[in-house]
Amino acid sequence: MPLKLIRPPAPRKWILSAFLLAGLCFLLARVPAVKSAYRAVKGKIEFKIALRSAQRGDAESQLNVGKMLEDGVKVPKDLNQAVVWYRKAAEQGNFKAQVQIGLLFFTQNQFDEASKWISEAAQKGDVESQYLLAGLYDKGLGVEQSYGKSAQWLRQAAEKGHMESQHALGVLFLDGRGMPRNYPEAAKWFHASAEIGHVGSQYNLGLFYDRGLGVKRNPAEAAKWFEKAADQGDADSQFQMALKYDKGDGVAQSYEQSAKWYEKAAQQGFNQAQYNLGNRYFRGQGVKQDFKQAAQWYQQAAEQGLPRAQYELALMYGKGQGVPTNLVEAYKWLVLAQMQGHEEADAVVNKIGPAMPADKLAEAEKQALQFLKKAAGRSDVK
Repeated sequence: MPLKLIRPPAPRKWILSAFLLAGLCFLLARVPAVKSAYRAVKGKIEFKIALRSAQRGDAESQLNVGKMLEDGVKVPKDLNQAVVWYRKAAEQGNFKAQVQIGLLFFTQNQFDEASKWISEAAQKGDVESQYLLAGLYDKGLGVEQSYGKSAQWLRQAAEKGHMESQHALGVLFLDGRGMPRNYPEAAKWFHASAEIGHVGSQYNLGLFYDRGLGVKRNPAEAAKWFEKAADQGDADSQFQMALKYDKGDGVAQSYEQSAKWYEKAAQQGFNQAQYNLGNRYFRGQGVKQDFKQAAQWYQQAAEQGLPRAQYELALMYGKGQGVPTNLVEAYKWLVLAQMQGHEEADAVVNKIGPAMPADKLAEAEKQALQFLKKAAGRSDVK
């Protein structure tokens, strides 16, 4: 008869200890204060281990210690000590440390030191460093100003697919800084950057196709790129899409779509879009006619200093359309539009001014002056 092997039972004491340990770990993991304390202790241990290795001269550990000190991760933040350890690693030729110390000096506006280390990393092919070095040459920060060298470094990064460098190189060719203006080259680099998703390049490329700059004019292609940027929330592109639908230029004409895009841009504070949306509500084009909504959008654009909106808002206050009739408000906005050269506002002021009661006239002019004083400190008033 074959023997049946039977495993001996585990000692009960061991089973009980394992059970209690597992339970204790489970409970501790659910207590936030304990978890936090555990992470802090663990972090300090990891820092000490990295520090010992760094002190022995290991460049990668020196880099890690510097990063911990810069970010304040696992140890208190200490930028001075971060620089010390980054420098040790960088002087050993550690490429990542050269990038980090260069960036740290850059953010502290120590451009002489920044340019030294960023240049080291750029020469080793780091695209972010090449992009930053181009910016330093463009502005003459820590290096002798040179548009030519700026373009040289931008091109190196751009040819490796660096999106921001492609866009910046396109801007250089568009503006003709340090080189002849070249629309086809600008279009080429805007296209490369736009394909990756750069919103500024998508908008610029839309303008190029819209106006035939460096490319053959193509309204549909312009609309395509404007829409890509508009979908990323760019107010300028949203406004351009509204104009496209207004005119049916490159897209099927649609006041509904036009109003939709005007509203998206208007909600971001784009004053011309606010004015145009006011027109849509006033006329009932693409939206249900609503004088109250029209007045609200005219008001927002008027407060940003747009003379056409100030004039339309004045008329609405004068007629009581969408707002209560208020001759003081009407005259105030007329005066403000007149001061910016709005001819129709000037004609109305000259016509009704002499007939205004002296007290209302004085109050309107006082409020106009108060508006101008307040607007002087605002960046959104043109």
